[in-house]
Amino acid sequence: MVKSFVDYCHDSPYIEFLGISVNSQGIFELETTQDMIGNYLIHAVHGGVLMSLLEITSAITVANHLQLVNIPKIINVNFNFFKPAHSNSVIYAKAELAKVGQRVIHINALAYLKENSKKLASLNANYLAPNQ
Repeated sequence: MVKSFVDYCHDSPYIEFLGISVNSQGIFELETTQDMIGNYLIHAVHGGVLMSLLEITSAITVANHLQLVNIPKIINVNFNFFKPAHSNSVIYAKAELAKVGQRVIHINALAYLKENSKKLASLNANYLAPNQ
């Protein structure tokens, strides 16, 4: 059975808990809430929320591209934070496959604010390629 981006999201209670949605083009969307604040002085969203959004975006993009039934196993991941995201904003994320090898899949993802195209954070990750 071929899964869509939306099918992968419906399979995960964690994705539903965070309130992450995705459109047919693979753009993920997260509406932040007061519960996601990590720094109350500047009302910034916790970095773990951004990391979760980017990891989910990359994993589902890999699974969708390779038409996998299950999410692939991650080997390593690097996050870079550029600007804080504030509560009550909408954060978007998209991922792009850099290389699909026989053993390893390389992917990059970016979280940003759509209204002013501010880059918030990025992810570079490697996933274990499924056995063919």
